[in-house]
Amino acid sequence: MNRNAQNFMVICSFTLALVACSSVSYDQHDTLKDDHLSTHEAHKKEEHELLEHRLELSASAEIFSCHLEESLQQCREYPIPKDVQFKTKDLAKGCESMPKGKFQKGECPKFDVIAKCESIMRNNHDAQSLVYRNLYYKSESGMWNEKEVSRVCQDLEGKLVLKSDPK
Repeated sequence: MNRNAQNFMVICSFTLALVACSSVSYDQHDTLKDDHLSTHEAHKKEEHELLEHRLELSASAEIFSCHLEESLQQCREYPIPKDVQFKTKDLAKGCESMPKGKFQKGECPKFDVIAKCESIMRNNHDAQSLVYRNLYYKSESGMWNEKEVSRVCQDLEGKLVLKSDPK
């Protein structure tokens, strides 16, 4: 092989390596295609925009609930827009796999609620993610108190609403 052909092969190999190395691959669950591609601020902004969009869609959506009052002194409300009604099957399966869990159409009971955790995004990497709320109930066991609900709500990246709040 002459020198020009060798140089051409080296250049081609180098170019192919650059193209291969620069291609981005995403995790199969990352439907937003945002893994490691932006700054933290840009990522948080994208998540916030998705949350706001899903909240808008949820405003007039049909509500389903996962009743866990007997076992965990809580209930989850899922406003489910028409475009993601197919997710009710998985929600029901997950809910009913928990002790005494009952999934049904309609809201959670409003009596004896000590706090709510609002605007919880179920999956930040799913453009069709559901936004839900947890309601926590007063019980004899005292399972939930303001401090514990606050900690859990913060972990869920939700918005805490205490009974004493006007909402």
